[in-house]
Amino acid sequence: MSSPDVAPALDLTTPEGVARYTAALLDPTLKKRVADVDMLSGGFSNYVWRVVLAPGADSVQHGEPLPAEGYAAIPPEAASVILKYFAPQLRMNEDFDLPQDRAVHEHNALEAMTAVRVTASASSAKIPWAVPTPYHFSTSHYALIMEDVDAPEAMLMLKYFKSPRPRDQLAALADAIIAFTHAVPTAGATKDLNPGMTALFDNRLEPSFQRTIAKCEPLGADAQKWADRIAAALKHPRARSGRIFGDLWPNSIMLDNADAPTRITVLDWECSRLGHPDQDFTQYLANLVAMRAGARQTPGIFDAGAVEAMIDLLVAAAKPLDETYDHAAMALRYVGYLTWFPHFGVKDAARGIAEAAQELDVMFGKGK
Repeated sequence: MSSPDVAPALDLTTPEGVARYTAALLDPTLKKRVADVDMLSGGFSNYVWRVVLAPGADSVQHGEPLPAEGYAAIPPEAASVILKYFAPQLRMNEDFDLPQDRAVHEHNALEAMTAVRVTASASSAKIPWAVPTPYHFSTSHYALIMEDVDAPEAMLMLKYFKSPRPRDQLAALADAIIAFTHAVPTAGATKDLNPGMTALFDNRLEPSFQRTIAKCEPLGADAQKWADRIAAALKHPRARSGRIFGDLWPNSIMLDNADAPTRITVLDWECSRLGHPDQDFTQYLANLVAMRAGARQTPGIFDAGAVEAMIDLLVAAAKPLDETYDHAAMALRYVGYLTWFPHFGVKDAARGIAEAAQELDVMFGKGK
């Protein structure tokens, strides 16, 4: 029986629309149906859904066929997939426009990283990294369907830091993260591969990062000096010398087993663009520094010992670094941004930024 409501088949902001869209892409030979659709937690810009599959022919009828973009290459054994819809505005602020072609760029980045993963996995890191396998993307609906890497034992890394963790495990994870950041540039990029997101960061976000630092009163006379250092670092000769992940933070990393991780999977590739080879490391470090500030100001939000140890281990694993790049300034500008978000527990943002500035300069020996 045909359904007269065509719109839900195209509306990927609703579970009904997601179910209809996915069902239209299922290869009939799989003999599977869409059993359930759940919105995953988190996400400020996208709609991310888990689509649960079950045996049986799908009973959904479509009032209007979707464009012929080919079946999603979903493997027969898949019990679920992730559908990510790239909305045209920030979900928390509809006045903030986003380039929807980031769906294509995330798909392309996943394809590129899948190609280099085998070689990179032969690195000395004890824990290998992976990316979700992309199955399908739509240029007309701005949707990407990919592997569901979640499991009962899996955990996003932000939650991982809420409990004490053994130092040897943290060291192995630090090595894995650095091995990943070293592998990303090898995926190749000779031109601006994601111009929309590059423009978003350059024209809307980076200026606000610098303003946050320049207006941080506890920095006193050093506030403008830090803002100037950030501006100079953004003009570094290697500022766009290769591919970066572009948004590396703990909730971009899924641990396959929180108690004894044997693999990390890096999620959410829509910000992948050109940058400095040390930029992903610097951004991840900034998140840890923001978490340390949160642990000081909101006791119990993170395990302070695990965060503190991870900072030391990550910096040690990252060396040698580009000594001409101002890692302290580039990390601080991101710390300022991260204090905007409540999940880091930083109640006094200005104090957190000022403490981070002092600690980062000691860490990297800059600005003396």
